[in-house]
Amino acid sequence: MRRVLFWPSRQYVPEFYCVAAPVLDQDNRMVAAIGIGVTASDFEMNKSNLVREMIRAAQQASRELGWQHSS
Repeated sequence: MRRVLFWPSRQYVPEFYCVAAPVLDQDNRMVAAIGIGVTASDFEMNKSNLVREMIRAAQQASRELGWQHSS
């Protein structure tokens, strides 16, 4: 999985963060993304878990589309 993105979206909702990860197809092309939004305090307290779960969910969806993890 290439990367997980997270960013504050304060320009729209104060104290709100978003976390997203790409979903890849069998040709390693990004075809979708999985994301969630959380409060800034939840994000700060659970950042590593949120990132890990985003990667896990995106990898699972990617495998359903034929993506295979390469080292």
